Amino acid sequence: MAKQTQRDEYVDILSNVPPKSKKKKKKKMRPRDRVIMTVSILLIIVSVCTVGVIGLLNWRPLIGDDSTLDPNITTPDTIKEKSVNFLLCGIDFEEGTARGHLTDIIMVVNFDVAGNKVNILQIPRDTLVGDDETPTGKINAVYGRSSSYGENGMAGLASVINEMLGITIDHYATVTMTAFRNVVDGLGGVEVDVPQTINLDGVTIQAGKQTLNGKQAEKFVRVRYGGGLYDGSDTTRVKMQRIFLAALAKELTEVSSGELVGLITKVIGDVTTDMSVGEVINFAGVMQKVDLSNMSIAMLPGQADYYQTSSYGSQSVYYLHLNETLQLVNKYFRTYQDPLTPEDLNIIEYSGTKVDYNDDNENDFQEIIDGVKPGEHAESSSPGE
Repeated sequence: MAKQTQRDEYVDILSNVPPKSKKKKKKKMRPRDRVIMTVSILLIIVSVCTVGVIGLLNWRPLIGDDSTLDPNITTPDTIKEKSVNFLLCGIDFEEGTARGHLTDIIMVVNFDVAGNKVNILQIPRDTLVGDDETPTGKINAVYGRSSSYGENGMAGLASVINEMLGITIDHYATVTMTAFRNVVDGLGGVEVDVPQTINLDGVTIQAGKQTLNGKQAEKFVRVRYGGGLYDGSDTTRVKMQRIFLAALAKELTEVSSGELVGLITKVIGDVTTDMSVGEVINFAGVMQKVDLSNMSIAMLPGQADYYQTSSYGSQSVYYLHLNETLQLVNKYFRTYQDPLTPEDLNIIEYSGTKVDYNDDNENDFQEIIDGVKPGEHAESSSPGE
C-alpha cells in the first residue's frame, strides 16, 4: 500500500474523510499513574467549581451607575466596624398595571455590630419631602422621579433620606413583590397572628394564627382599610408590615445556614443591591443570630394631613414631628457619632394641631410576637387586646 502524502491527508480533511492511522498497541496504565490522573481530574473540577462559587459570591447585581451611592453619605470607615446602615425597599411594580417604580416599603436597617442589635426605621410611603422633590410631594416617588427633580433610583432616595434625616446609608437593596412571595413560599409559609379578617383583591385571610403563603403575605403587608387596627391611613400599612416582619424574623432565626444560603440564591435574581451575594449571605447569617428582643422597630413620628402641590393639587401626606424624629434618629442611628441638632434635619414639620399618637411607637420583635399591638407597649396592652 502506497504511503499517504501530506497533500492526500489535506484532501481527505476537506472531503471529510477520516485520516488513515496505524494501529498502536494500547499501553496499560500503572496503578500509580491512574491515581495521579484521577487526582488531577478532581483538582480541575474543584478549581472550576471554586471559580464559579467565587464568581457567584462576588456578583453585584447593580441596576447601573445611577444607583451607586454617594460616598459622602456613607458611615465613616472608623464607625463601620461598629455600625452599618442599609436602605431596604419593596418595589411595587406589576407589569401591565398603573403601579410602577414606587417604593411602597421603605426601611433603614441599622446593624449595631458592637451592641449585637438590629434597629429598623419604617418610613411611611406618604412621608412629605415637598413638591420640589417629587410631583406628589411624597417620598415613595423619589425612586422613579424624573431627572428634572434630581437624582432618582436608590442613590437618589438614599441622598434624600440622608439630607432629610441625617442618617448615613452604606448599602441598599430593593425587593420586588415576586421576590417577596418567593421568600415566603421558600420558607414553606410564615405563621402570622392575623388581627382581623382581611379581604383584599379577592384574597381572604381569616383572623387568628394563620400560615400565610406568598400571595397571602403580599396582601397582608399591603392592606390599609378596615376597623380596629386598620384606620385607612398609611400608618395602618406600616403596622401590618411590622407584624409580618416580626413573624418573618422569627421564621428566619429557625432555618439552617444552608437553607438561608439556598433561599438567598433562589431570589437574588429579583433583588437589586450594591452588595455582592457573598456580602448578603454574610450579613444575613450574622443578623440571623441576633435575639428577637434586640431587634427594635419604629416608625418616623408624625401625622397625616393634606399638602398642596403645584402639579397634583391637594395630596394626603405624612408630616414629620421634628423633635421626636430627632430623638429617634440620635438614639438608634447615631449611637457611635455626635448627636444631631434640629438644624441638621431638613424636614417640613407639621404646623397644624399636633397629635402625638405616632410619636412613641417603638417595639421589639419579641413583644410583637407575644401579642403586643404595633406602636403600643407591653405594660399598656395585653396579648390579643
